[in-house]
Amino acid sequence: MIHMPKALLTQSQYEQFVTNGELPNLTNNSNISGGASGGIHKSRHPPSGNGMFPSTITNEDLWQLYDRCDIATTAVDIIPQFVWGNKWQTKIYDTNGEEQKDTELEKQAHNITKQFNLSGIFQEAHEYARIIGYGLIVLGLADNKQLSEPASTASELSYLTVYSGDEVEPNYEKNPSDEKYGQIISFTITPDGDVNAKFTADATRCIMVYEKKNRKNKTGRSILKPVYNLFHILINTDWSAGEAYFQNASPLYMLSWDDSDNKTPITPTEEGKAKADLEDLNAKKRILKPKSWDLQVVSGSGRIADPQMIWNSLIERIAGAVGVPKQLMLGTSAGALASGETNLMQLYNIVANIENSWATPYLNEFYGRLQTWGILPEGNISVEWGTLWEMDEKEKAQIQKLKVETAKAATEGDKPLMTIEEAREQILNLTAALGGGSKQAFQANSNQQRQIHVDHAEFSAKLVQLKDDYLAGTLTKPETIAQAKQLIEEYTEKRRQDSLAHLQSKGVLITNVPKEIQQQLTQQKKAYLKQFQTILEDAEANKV
Repeated sequence: MIHMPKALLTQSQYEQFVTNGELPNLTNNSNISGGASGGIHKSRHPPSGNGMFPSTITNEDLWQLYDRCDIATTAVDIIPQFVWGNKWQTKIYDTNGEEQKDTELEKQAHNITKQFNLSGIFQEAHEYARIIGYGLIVLGLADNKQLSEPASTASELSYLTVYSGDEVEPNYEKNPSDEKYGQIISFTITPDGDVNAKFTADATRCIMVYEKKNRKNKTGRSILKPVYNLFHILINTDWSAGEAYFQNASPLYMLSWDDSDNKTPITPTEEGKAKADLEDLNAKKRILKPKSWDLQVVSGSGRIADPQMIWNSLIERIAGAVGVPKQLMLGTSAGALASGETNLMQLYNIVANIENSWATPYLNEFYGRLQTWGILPEGNISVEWGTLWEMDEKEKAQIQKLKVETAKAATEGDKPLMTIEEAREQILNLTAALGGGSKQAFQANSNQQRQIHVDHAEFSAKLVQLKDDYLAGTLTKPETIAQAKQLIEEYTEKRRQDSLAHLQSKGVLITNVPKEIQQQLTQQKKAYLKQFQTILEDAEANKV
């Protein structure tokens, strides 16, 4: 049942309203009742910190924001969903970069990935990382030891459990003479805040997942905290727009009486009954009043200020801070524009960068620990992600049609550019036997992927060597960064040349790679350098 705004006025107050359209002391008048939310909106937080924003933000505040603001929910979930929803393969390579098929290591790694729903485990931990700052994966081992003891060897992996950062308390080594001084050596975990279920897990049995490192406590930082104030401006903008619409669109009931000096004043009983009648007045109820009293209904205008200007600005700032394209964060209903495909490609570039520079090291750490403990056989495991962007049948048909038209144009005329055989092989990827070119193309692609793996392994090894040279004092930090930049530049340039050569081999008449590929290479170059600088900083922090 909707209760309409009402006011109990004296005659003089009513005349003031008729004259200038104002209700005296509207917001503080105890005679006013009703409203979209039952009264004037008050901020969830008292004035503190910066203006109306809280001086501190608790984990409960972050959970409330995630649970009750749709934009915040999407900002947190969309990246982990795309990253861990894109299935990866664990492939095994020998020291020469040759892939080893059907090895025991490959089979066991695949079985563990599937059996323990590793993508779901890391997705949950990733979501906790974006909300609270970090998620903790506890690895249960069959090793006849307590969770509080360091892990060494084990017969099998028993379970994987994920905890949010607000359920976890890191414990640091406090002995200055210990080589781990200042580092996290264990975690005290209180599941769902239940102190009776509290336990301690040694750090060797845990993988802490975070996007951005908190240098103060060596954990992680929430993506929601930097934009917390912006989210609450957004929420209050939504609320005030809805409240303004209600107040302007709904009628105002005003009951008044003549309070002139020559009139008999109303009794407290009459005033009390009038207030009670107004309080319970709604669209389906009638009111009986004395003949000398006046009941007026003032219709609302329904016109409110457009909140879009401030709303759009807030969304753009939030989108930039959390690393999600604006239209995708708004959802398909609001983001289904002509630029939707561009936004999706932008997201794919972001996700691909996270997969290669952030998610892969976590998976390598996971499989590596299982190998150290003897649960998985020794060998070189490579994590290879699936393709994010796959063409549908219509797109494939359009490309094939374009190739056929190109081949036809190249072979026609008095001076054709190509022979029919050349066009079939170089543009249509066909041999003399129809379709025979697909096998060759597959083999060529496999060779190219294998070569990329070898190149990347060599590139990574050189970066590791640079880090070791710096720690050994052979290179200064500026020299190390400069050489790393040069290595990264050379590696990404080779990837650009390989991509160009690959496209040209398919008959695409271009002299440079498409803009989308160049942008992706540029982003990867920045990500490689940032990751290397982080590795150096971590190495410095852990150096005895």
